[in-house]
Amino acid sequence: MNWSKWEESAYIYLDSIVAKSGVPLSYVIRKELDEDVEGEDLDRRTQKIHTAPLEGFTFNIDSKRVLTLLKELCLDTEAETWFRNIKSGNEGFTSAL
Repeated sequence: MNWSKWEESAYIYLDSIVAKSGVPLSYVIRKELDEDVEGEDLDRRTQKIHTAPLEGFTFNIDSKRVLTLLKELCLDTEAETWFRNIKSGNEGFTSAL
């Protein structure tokens, strides 16, 4: 399977699901912005994604939800083994890279 294609599809899927905090779940697996990108140059949705904290109670809940969704997306594939000992969505996504 083409990892880049799968990664993009997973990100788009998570971007379509809004957490209780109002931030798309894609924030859990977000990639850091280039250093030359200014926050005010980003649209409101992207600002929300990149300013959401990657720690704390809400993040932990969202991260577990992301992990559950990623596991479901990988059922019955070779990638399923990647998630055996993973405890969070962020960890699961970055360990697969």
